[in-house]
Amino acid sequence: MHILVVDDHQLFRSGLIQLLQGLSRIREISEAESIAEARRLIRKNGSFGLILLDYELPDGKGINLLMEIKRQHPEQKVAMLSAWEDIELMRRSLELGALGYIPKSTRATILLTAIQLMLEGGTYIPPHLLTLIRDEPKEEPVSSSKHLTERQLEVLKLIRSGMTNKEIARLLGISEATVKAHVTAILRYKGVSSRNKLLLEKADEEA
Repeated sequence: MHILVVDDHQLFRSGLIQLLQGLSRIREISEAESIAEARRLIRKNGSFGLILLDYELPDGKGINLLMEIKRQHPEQKVAMLSAWEDIELMRRSLELGALGYIPKSTRATILLTAIQLMLEGGTYIPPHLLTLIRDEPKEEPVSSSKHLTERQLEVLKLIRSGMTNKEIARLLGISEATVKAHVTAILRYKGVSSRNKLLLEKADEEA
């Protein structure tokens, strides 16, 4: 099995590769320290048994490369690595198709267990972040936008006007993370899985 490690921190990357070499099923490991280099290796090799992708890279965000990879190679297994133990970033990564979210503070033994799980097609979520998700207040799903809050209705209107999360945040004077939380709630309430489907829903209503 061929693994690709994408991380710009040489010490962390080398340590991770050393760990991976202890797994008998892994025959080859490639490494990249930037999005550009990762793209080149993906074009050259086509696919990997697993791509371990850092969130912060010198030439961009790893999560943007995740979207690109999943769009071009939907079956490619990708796990996000991050120095941030961030619930929203983890949610976003999983929504975009990542098989797991691994904080860089994860102990070596747990990291190897997580990688083995993902190689078998499972999903890895750090236990402490999973606990935080479970402790969040639950909202009852509803079927119509009339049950959304005023702010969520406002965000929905701006989404349908074609604005990005960053543009909505700037216009409303709130953080982008807050906008993302509203978008997640809107998608759940409307029973759709993407912003594009919200736009299609609007088109259907106007037809």
